[in-house]
Amino acid sequence: MLAPEGETMTTTGNNSITAGFHSPAITGDAGFGDDIFLSIFTSAPVGIGIVKDRCIIEVNDMICAMTGYARNELAGKNSRLLYPTDEDYEHVGREKNRQVLKTGNARIESRWRRKDGSTIDVLLASTAIDRNNPDLGFTISAFDITDHIEFKRALEASEERYRNLFELAVDGILLGSRENIIIIDVNQGME
Repeated sequence: MLAPEGETMTTTGNNSITAGFHSPAITGDAGFGDDIFLSIFTSAPVGIGIVKDRCIIEVNDMICAMTGYARNELAGKNSRLLYPTDEDYEHVGREKNRQVLKTGNARIESRWRRKDGSTIDVLLASTAIDRNNPDLGFTISAFDITDHIEFKRALEASEERYRNLFELAVDGILLGSRENIIIIDVNQGME
């Protein structure tokens, strides 16, 4: 099986990346074989990779774009390379293991360190390639949520500023609804 840019994709079990899948479209019974996996791997707008024993086996172009690393700079490396701190790395490992044992899947927000040293916020999802044999490794997906996190932080800061202005104003302020004539909130200045 060829990976993007003509590189050979590492496979596991039965010499096929699709080993352990049961859908005829994925296993090849519908005539797609590994082509369907390669199609998903290359076209998905999220980072996709294969990790075994926390070592990166394969990544798609999106992970390379997100991290600034070339595929050959990630393949074969411990995933610790992507985390800004040991604490981030250890937390993801513990939390992933806890969730996988409980539900078979894991979803974790974390941070990754890009090759240039900057950090991004990521939503990571992980599922064992074979749930009966997690030692075969995990398929991971990574979504860059940096803009979402920054927007959320800015919104929280704006709400805090608004709340402080409202609560600390000397003049009385009454928030209400015209439609139902309901008082929603009042500040201390109204008392």
